[in-house]
Formats: sequence, C-alpha cells, structure tokens
Amino acid sequence: MALNHIEQGFADLLESFGQEAGLPQRYFRAELRLNDVAAQKLRVHAALDKNAEFWAIAANALHLATLISLYRLFDTDSIGNVYEILNYGQEHPAIFLRTALARRRQQEKEDPSAHEATADDFIPLRKDLGRHRTLFDEKYRPIRGKILAHRVLSAAEQREIYASTSVVEVHEICSFFPALHSVLWQLYTNGLRPSLRPYVLSFEQIKAGETVNQGQHAVVRHTDRMLDSLIIDGK
Repeated sequence: MALNHIEQGFADLLESFGQEAGLPQRYFRAELRLNDVAAQKLRVHAALDKNAEFWAIAANALHLATLISLYRLFDTDSIGNVYEILNYGQEHPAIFLRTALARRRQQEKEDPSAHEATADDFIPLRKDLGRHRTLFDEKYRPIRGKILAHRVLSAAEQREIYASTSVVEVHEICSFFPALHSVLWQLYTNGLRPSLRPYVLSFEQIKAGETVNQGQHAVVRHTDRMLDSLIIDGK
C-alpha cells in the first residue's frame, strides 16, 4: 500500500501521538495501584516496608512521570503533542475521503458506510480537549512547574495545591488521550465516525482496580502480579 505524502504525514503523527498518549495513564495507574494494594493488603504493606526507601522513590518517580508526560501532550513544542495531529487532520480532510480509504485498504470499491470527516468532526474532540487543558492549566501545571520542576512554593502552599487535586480528575485527563488516539486511528484506518468512548471512572471504581482500556488493564494486572510476588512463600 503506497501512501501519498499527506497521508504519510498523518500516519507518522498518529504513530508519534500514540506513543505519547498512553504514557500518563500507565504511570498514574501504576502509582495508584501500588498505594492502593499496599493499603488493602497488610502483607504487601509489610513487604514494601522492608525496602521503604526504594518504594518511596518509585512512587515519587511515577508521580513525576505522570505530570511530565501530560505536560508534553499539551506542549505544542513537543513531538507527539495533541494539537499537531488535530491541526493536521483538519487541514487535510482529503485523507478521510472514501476514495483515499479504499486505496489505503487496496479495495476496488469504496465503502459507502465509511465516514468522510470534515473540520466539523473535530469540534467536539477539541471541546473535550479544551476542557481537559483548562483543568490541567488551573490545577496540575502549577504542580509540575512550581513543585516538581522548580521549588518555588512553601510547604504550606504545596499542601494547599495538592488539597485541591482529585484522583478522578487526573484519571480522566490521562484516559482522554488514549481514547482520542483510538478515535483518530479508527477514522483513518476504518472510516469510523469520530466518537469518544466512555473513559471516566468514579473514585471507588479506580480504587477497585477497574479500567477503561487495555493499557490500563495491563498496568493494573502487572502491578498486582509484582506486588503479590513480594509475599509468595511468606517472603
């Protein structure tokens, strides 16, 4: 299958965005699961306590990585940022024509059910993105910029900022990017109309280890397996 240079450009952006989109949720769910399982299982907590310094460093690294990777997705100067691929898609609607899809699929006939996206299809996606960007800028960018990357706030000011944060909010922002990548991939590959699947969980669902996609499921499963390995044979 030969792609023209416009299609190749979108395919390359889709790949780079995909590499970035799943990172925040992986770091965040690993950090949460580590803390939640330790709180729920006394034997796991005791096992972690034996090497508490290491696990404290690991948890802090996951926390830092979550906010840095989110920052990169919103940063227009970073490779794989979300605006780059949305702008490109809107500027090149011919990518999503049925004729282009049939050629990429090496089909003789066009699929009449395939959706031919226009700039209007990107409006609800950008609306969701804007909502998450506003929340990130208001609550979570200051943590990255004034606490983690630079120390410019007092301990009391740091506690005040963290007190306003929410696990549910961060989980929703992290989960948005893989959902968006899936929508763009399905549009480009299968001609499906852009529609974000549900990606919001309650605090109780997150604590229970529920997930909204395969990436999160893998992280939770592997974290559970690693923590359980600490207490095998009474170790």
